[in-house]
Amino acid sequence: MKPERNAGTLTVDGEAIAFVAGDTLAACLMRSGRLATRRSGLGDLRGIFCGIGICNDCLLAVDGVPNVRACVTVARDGLKVETGIGPP
Repeated sequence: MKPERNAGTLTVDGEAIAFVAGDTLAACLMRSGRLATRRSGLGDLRGIFCGIGICNDCLLAVDGVPNVRACVTVARDGLKVETGIGPP
């Protein structure tokens, strides 16, 4: 098996994260050890639930745009991702 090659780097809450070609933002977050993407209105941690873009649990902000689904958004070099943005 060939080792995976980094396709680029994005930032998550100010920290640089390398990703592999074809990774979704959810895959980048999980690979870096981040399981939560935001907090609910009650303060509970939320993260990847369905993984196919149906629920709203993996929402985060990408380049200043809120409520982007991490599970279906493909990583691109230079993206600025913010977790912890409130409920939809």
